[in-house]
Amino acid sequence: MKDFKKYWHSTFDAYTPEQMYHKVQAYSQSQVVMPVHKQLMLGMVAGGYIGLGCVFFVFLLAWDTSSSANLLLSGLVFSSGYIMAVLAGAEVFTCNNLQAMSWASGKISTVRLLQRWGLILFANAFGALGLVILILFSGILGDGNKEAGRFALNLAHNHVYLGISEIFFRAVLGNLLICIGIWISFAGRTVTDKLIPMALIISAVPILNLEHVAASLFYVPLGILLPIWYPEMMEPAVHLTFHSTSVYIAAVTAGNIIGGSGMVALVYYVVYRG
Repeated sequence: MKDFKKYWHSTFDAYTPEQMYHKVQAYSQSQVVMPVHKQLMLGMVAGGYIGLGCVFFVFLLAWDTSSSANLLLSGLVFSSGYIMAVLAGAEVFTCNNLQAMSWASGKISTVRLLQRWGLILFANAFGALGLVILILFSGILGDGNKEAGRFALNLAHNHVYLGISEIFFRAVLGNLLICIGIWISFAGRTVTDKLIPMALIISAVPILNLEHVAASLFYVPLGILLPIWYPEMMEPAVHLTFHSTSVYIAAVTAGNIIGGSGMVALVYYVVYRG
């Protein structure tokens, strides 16, 4: 009986928050020393995964935005992008903000951390753009699904059209939720244990219309290119200019860093560093 209790505790119980802290520390350090070409590849793959979650969200919500059940379901399918990225070992900039724990403990230098974030952000953007091009050539947002295409265009337009302060604070909240979902997933020992908190928590981000740069890097290029690809179906979104989108991406990125690094990673670092 004692052996059974010991086995049950060690194999099935969730990791404690303190154990989660050490797991995040170890994982962060292993990712930072990974060869650059591997980081780039995993970042590009992640950009595509997040983009796929955005596509699922668009197709599910485009024809019915008034149903609460449909809104909840669309949030859950959106979270599949992050689930694919995390479980497949890909690298998402917003999730990488948890690496601030290792920076605060002196295990990752400031220069190395910023280089890592910049590299993954670039790779995410490249992967998201690649998925946008694939989607345009596939025609899935064309004639038969023009409502989905218009919804995606309006989504990009409406996000960029927000004021800078709104964008920033929505980005703070967005990555606060995402990093909490990722943080809690470190408590799990099985795929199911990891999947459930990510699905339930990250689904709130699109439902609450919050901001996170990994999705923005997909929505904005899609919104810019859709009217060019389908000029007979869609009017150009006047606010999707180079200046407006650059300011928007910068504000979202800054807010995400504050929400993920400052309000999740550094809080748990202060609590468990000793």
